[in-house]
Amino acid sequence: MSTELNAERMLKAVLDALPVGLFWKDRNSAILGCNQKFADDSGAATPADLIGKTNFHVYSRAQAEAYRADDLEVINTGNSKLGIEEMLPLPDGATSWVETNKVPLRNDSGEVIGVLATYRDITERRRANEERTILAMELAVAKQTATLAMHDSLTGLPNRRFLQETLRARLINLRPKECIAIVAMDLDRFKRINDLYGHAAGDELLQKMAELLSQQMDQDDFIARVGGDEFVLLLTFRTQVALIKRLSAIVTTCQKPISLTNSEALVGVTLGIARTPADGTEADLLLRRADMALYQAKEHDHTPFEFFTEGMDILVQERARLERDLRIAVRNDQIVPHFQPLVQLETGKVICYEILARWQHPELGFLLPAHFIKVAEDAGLIGELTLNLLRSACTKTLHWPDAPRLAINISPIQLRDASLPQKILKILVECKFPPDRLEIEITEDALIADIDTAQRILLSLKNLGIRIALDDFGAGYSSLQQLLQLPFDDLKIDRSFVHSMNESKNALTIIKAIIHLAKNLSLSVTAEGIESRQQALMLHALGCQQGQGYYLGRPSSGLAEKSNPIKSVRERTSGGRLRA
Repeated sequence: MSTELNAERMLKAVLDALPVGLFWKDRNSAILGCNQKFADDSGAATPADLIGKTNFHVYSRAQAEAYRADDLEVINTGNSKLGIEEMLPLPDGATSWVETNKVPLRNDSGEVIGVLATYRDITERRRANEERTILAMELAVAKQTATLAMHDSLTGLPNRRFLQETLRARLINLRPKECIAIVAMDLDRFKRINDLYGHAAGDELLQKMAELLSQQMDQDDFIARVGGDEFVLLLTFRTQVALIKRLSAIVTTCQKPISLTNSEALVGVTLGIARTPADGTEADLLLRRADMALYQAKEHDHTPFEFFTEGMDILVQERARLERDLRIAVRNDQIVPHFQPLVQLETGKVICYEILARWQHPELGFLLPAHFIKVAEDAGLIGELTLNLLRSACTKTLHWPDAPRLAINISPIQLRDASLPQKILKILVECKFPPDRLEIEITEDALIADIDTAQRILLSLKNLGIRIALDDFGAGYSSLQQLLQLPFDDLKIDRSFVHSMNESKNALTIIKAIIHLAKNLSLSVTAEGIESRQQALMLHALGCQQGQGYYLGRPSSGLAEKSNPIKSVRERTSGGRLRA
């Protein structure tokens, strides 16, 4: 008996000394025994205080049911359930994380009569794991942030920052006899496609172009999207001949149609190239010079790529100065109207004056629109410039004899401004200028960008009583469908056909067709660029109603002199000379 007591005390001492909690239960989850740690964690003074009790006597119902579910799984299956990580509420209100292992408790016959379980505190381990998890997440987020900071989100290509860092590294580690071509690239017709099919199509086009260009890159090459429809390529090369061959291949590839989800795009590209070491050895300088070459290539029609040459930087600086001066001129209303007469060929009467922009530059002298209109469009000044010009012209011509109409050309950019009719009406009201004395001229190219917006704007202008003319007809992209959809009053035959009509049967045929088309659509027709008596007579004979050109009258700052009246074509057939 003494030996049994000693053995029982020793077993209890061993169980109480264990650093883990230990307990065993019957099939009803009633506690049959436990060690002191379990008693402590359950809020009991001694293990004996817990005998016969269940978890429902110690824990909340939800917690007790969770423990009971684990017990039943072990009892019913006869399988152990190990490594259960769960929360253990403590008597002081705190909680700890424990790892519990439960095994079947069997009798001598092997029957499952309950559950034997141990658990150990893993709070510190969980905390360490959580810290490692948090650290890993923070590192992943930091890595993702760094990736996003260095890449374009739309195409996945490196961005400008990545490009600059890569180019600097390449320049430092450049191998002997190896050169780098820094190629600045613009998509030629991206804006037109973006406007015509929508931004989703534009985004898809940029993604397809990024894939296409990436396929053209060799192992040592690099490609980045630096904004909008602008890409930059870094191409390694050893000879100029090899470089030109690669550039030509890239241009040819990009000229092929690109299939989009709901359309097909024909884009094309323009390239500007700076090379090491000829054009510099610093990253920022080379990128800037590639941009200069690109600008020059875009200025020269039908030039797919152009290399940087000395003097381009001077041209870019001159353009920047011109843009600066133009901003001042527009702000101070220094762009003034000149007026070119539009003549009725049958009577010689001036029925309209086209408003032409002129700029007396303080240093460059008298500038024509060809010198500054594109600069105004690129700089976002064309809207303000045109409206200022219209206001000045309306004020100046309001009381001219016979109340001639005024015609003003609207930029394609303005034809995307839905508020344009309201802006024009505001000027007419301010100047007390009748809307039926104003004619708006648009080019065919302006219709391609967004025919729906153009139609809404032109209909609004037409409803105000303003006439609408299609300028440079025959030289652009308009279709007969657009002529039917849009409220035109006048077709203006492009000057190129008038210039060639005496030498080219095709030009003459086109003129005849336009006059015939205009007649059938009940539109008036005006021939531009008339520079000779023969042209005027022939156009009148073909049925052209109106004419414009230096032979009929040059642009001037005021009303045509009465001492030089424009006589009718019919009078001139007897020897008179048609001029202004």
